[in-house]
Amino acid sequence: MRYGRSRFCEKYWPRYFQGRIDILIYMQITETVFGPKTYLAIKKSIAISQITDKDMYDQAGKKLGEYMAAHEIVPAGGWSVLYIKWDQAAQAAEIAIGFPIVGIDSTNDAEISIIDILAKNASMTTLMGPYSEVSPKLATTHPALMKHVGEKGFNTEGLEVFAVEEYATNPETESDPQKYVTNVYYLHN
Repeated sequence: MRYGRSRFCEKYWPRYFQGRIDILIYMQITETVFGPKTYLAIKKSIAISQITDKDMYDQAGKKLGEYMAAHEIVPAGGWSVLYIKWDQAAQAAEIAIGFPIVGIDSTNDAEISIIDILAKNASMTTLMGPYSEVSPKLATTHPALMKHVGEKGFNTEGLEVFAVEEYATNPETESDPQKYVTNVYYLHN
């Protein structure tokens, strides 16, 4: 069972934000359109505690990089984490780690999927700086976006992917960690 964003926020909002309100004061949430985008991705069913497991992301990135090199696929942007399910009660999540691509509609590797996201309205915010600073902010960014989507009454039912972390500027495209850009989107109908 995946929690709806508003139900999740009602139940877990106080615990997530206790003592972290300073981060929220500076967060700007805007409305935009996300997609359409197609991703070459590796899906993972994980325990929520694994969401920050660097090795998991490194291994997925390596496999995707090797696949793209072998098939002469050029990514259409930085890597992303797609959130498919989040079950707080079971402490389980389904995510996909991937790269946006153009012109590919199938793979010949059982571990690698093609995920299409149609154009969707989205609430989003941008985080800047090195991952050592961004990672702790993500713990408050996700609940803030969930709360925003719930308060606005946006429809989130039936989405294959409900959130996207887009690492737009990253170590592969920028040598200065202060210039890393991470966009976080919460999709809605």
